[in-house]
Amino acid sequence: AAGGERTWRAYRDDSLYPIAVLIDELCNEDVQLRLNSIKKLSTIALALGVERTRSELLPFLTDTIYDEDEVLLALAEQLGNFTGLVGGPDFAHCLLLFKGGTLRRTGQY
Repeated sequence: AAGGERTWRAYRDDSLYPIAVLIDELCNEDVQLRLNSIKKLSTIALALGVERTRSELLPFLTDTIYDEDEVLLALAEQLGNFTGLVGGPDFAHCLLLFKGGTLRRTGQY
């Protein structure tokens, strides 16, 4: 998992610790914890900034979030509002690439 390999635990020692907790919840086996964390993705993206959202958060999500339909639906709903969080319309293609990769992985088109 190339994008997600840079573990988010590295942020535990700085001001992004609360964000690291939310990101850890994205990997939890408990679907409800993952859903709760997905609902806070915009908070994570705001804290990371547009560049790190594009280069770190989206690849991390691509590598880790793809197993439960309920989780994918919640993620798609959140990403629908992410255009401004990835740098505006010029970077919206990042979101499409993310969604396309996830859909191919689950076999749904």
